[in-house]
Amino acid sequence: MKKKTRYYIKNIAAVIIIVLGILAYQGVISRSAFSNLMIAILVIAIALELVIKHVLKNKE
Repeated sequence: MKKKTRYYIKNIAAVIIIVLGILAYQGVISRSAFSNLMIAILVIAIALELVIKHVLKNKE
């Protein structure tokens, strides 16, 4: 997998988690909801990396 793609996925996930953290800190969403969303976003980012890696590997 290209390193740029991997960094883009991680950067997007990090920005989303930071925005959700700010919302949780301000009380817009509950902290337990923030925790669950953070775990879900991390799992999706890792799965997306693995899928892209697998697709690019089979493409060669």
